[in-house]
Amino acid sequence: MSEDRRYGAIAAANVFFGVVNFLIVSLPPGWRLVASNIPPEVDRMVTVGGVRWAVEGRARNGVVAEKYGARLDVEVRGGNRLREWERTITVNGHRGFYRVRRELRGLFRRREVEVLEINFYCDATNRTVRVRFEGPDLSRHIGKLVEYFKHSVCH
Repeated sequence: MSEDRRYGAIAAANVFFGVVNFLIVSLPPGWRLVASNIPPEVDRMVTVGGVRWAVEGRARNGVVAEKYGARLDVEVRGGNRLREWERTITVNGHRGFYRVRRELRGLFRRREVEVLEINFYCDATNRTVRVRFEGPDLSRHIGKLVEYFKHSVCH
């Protein structure tokens, strides 16, 4: 299965600091990460093993597969702010939690979207990583997204 994994870097680029990573996300075969027109924000960072990681900040991207697309938001906050939910996950050796729920979006034309939220604490960078996939009919893909997300890199 490792040969089938796709990786995408969620990162910010700065003329003074260079590249600052939020997360290297692992995706199922046929999926890819796409950039958003909203630039990522890094408020604080740390260097681990010569690599800069955002400790405080947020980034928005998208993930696409054949005939499907979803929004991917990442927020990082310093310290252990882990939220315990009903399902557990291990990401890059770190214990975390995830949940699936539905939300209404839109002001006038309300529509329901499905949301997959994952959060885990990375002790190597002393930060909590919160990831949110949001899209229509996301439930068809949740099992695969969770299984591959376990191989994401956070430090």
